[in-house]
Amino acid sequence: MRRSKAKGYPGSWFADVDDERLPCVHDCYRTKDGRDYFDRYSGLGLKKWENFVEAIRSGRCVIVTVDKILSEGPNFQKSFKRKGYVGVFEVADVEADSEGLRFRFVQQLADLTDQ
Repeated sequence: MRRSKAKGYPGSWFADVDDERLPCVHDCYRTKDGRDYFDRYSGLGLKKWENFVEAIRSGRCVIVTVDKILSEGPNFQKSFKRKGYVGVFEVADVEADSEGLRFRFVQQLADLTDQ
């Protein structure tokens, strides 16, 4: 597995790895076995959310981040501060609806720890 570095931007839901902009997802929403992801927040109708979900569906890759939860709001929405990066992962079976965002992790493509 390759080792890479990620570069994120404040307020962005994306980061760059090896000259590719990828969507970032939060490690805290991974299942205990690490195989699945379920974020109960749904931003249906928000352009930023729709672009984010489309990037996951079309690219089939995400960056998993480690974050500090700053606050929790209505509808399961949380405010985060990014602390670091875990890796780049291939994903499949992406679903986004009023229940939230769900997908399955297929394999880890790059290690982003120890940056």
